[in-house]
Amino acid sequence: MSIINQPLLYAGSLRETHLCTLYNYSACLSCINQEPLQDLETSNNLGRIRLIAISGLSEETIIGADTLQKWPIKLNFEQDVAIVNPKITKMQLI
Repeated sequence: MSIINQPLLYAGSLRETHLCTLYNYSACLSCINQEPLQDLETSNNLGRIRLIAISGLSEETIIGADTLQKWPIKLNFEQDVAIVNPKITKMQLI
């Protein structure tokens, strides 16, 4: 199974913290639990509201296949780590 679980630094306007993140090629979408999100950032209406209620996530955040393909993220299953090349991009989850 193509899954890696590791902490990832999330930064918002209120504070920053490490959240347990699951990198999962089997999941299409990326999701974040609402509780840690409220502590990081104030909510903003961007004109397009998209509510997807997913209760009981296995981790605080899940990075799915769409995000893994969009950003140059490589998963190293031998060492169980996700690698983002800082020379190519600086990943920001907005």
